[in-house]
Amino acid sequence: MFAQMVVLALLSQGAPSAWSVFRAREGWMLAAPNGATSSVNSIDGLPVSVLAVSADGQNFAFTSAQSAGLFVKLGSAPATAILTEPGYCGWPEFSADGQTLIFDHAPGPGAGPIGGHMANMNGQVWTVDLRSRNVKKLTDSRGCKGKITSSGSVLLFAHNTCDGQQGLDLLDLSTGKLRTVVEPSGYADEPRFSPDGRRFAYLVRWRGQTLLRVANSKPPFKQLAEVIVGEGELQALGLTWSRNSKKISYWNGVARVSWEVDGR
Repeated sequence: MFAQMVVLALLSQGAPSAWSVFRAREGWMLAAPNGATSSVNSIDGLPVSVLAVSADGQNFAFTSAQSAGLFVKLGSAPATAILTEPGYCGWPEFSADGQTLIFDHAPGPGAGPIGGHMANMNGQVWTVDLRSRNVKKLTDSRGCKGKITSSGSVLLFAHNTCDGQQGLDLLDLSTGKLRTVVEPSGYADEPRFSPDGRRFAYLVRWRGQTLLRVANSKPPFKQLAEVIVGEGELQALGLTWSRNSKKISYWNGVARVSWEVDGR
């Protein structure tokens, strides 16, 4: 059995449009489009440290504390290593069509582990074509990189300054231009483009609250909406847009709920 799962079968108040994963107190959780969730502890005998799933729920990418590198499991095929260079891989993300995997990499010995930020470290963003297995490094800049989302030729990813704050950077693959779209004030995390590509959502954890924000995906990246989705230890996780780009669902620590973005 490729993964050890315990199905919780929670009903959703706003089912996501695709398969998704999020990390809860129980460990990594897999969320189906119908709102049911299950825990994923290991894949092919490897304990899971960081996990991603394709939109159709057929493919997985993960890191494991038991073995260095980044692994993919495509369908029923055995899990195989994609990158085994020295350092630590983390936060993989599948493209919308499931054919490309994007992930961050902290190079060199002593670069990690995930969560152990070093101020003098260069964080990288890599991409791999899952058909050809061609691997390409996209960025190599100061600071740690985090969770990634993509829309067409544009990547949006978390950038940690290694001093406790985290913002969001946007990379246009067609031009190579890299810019900061959310300044590192507080802890911005879990960026997610809407399916129509017009907006992106993200979480900000600041002073005991978790805020869900929505902004335009084009300059000047104007913030459109904000709502408090967590207080104290109760934090929102696992953002997922609906297919019509009008609702965002998230896990609030008890169940998956949804928020209407007022069609903006």
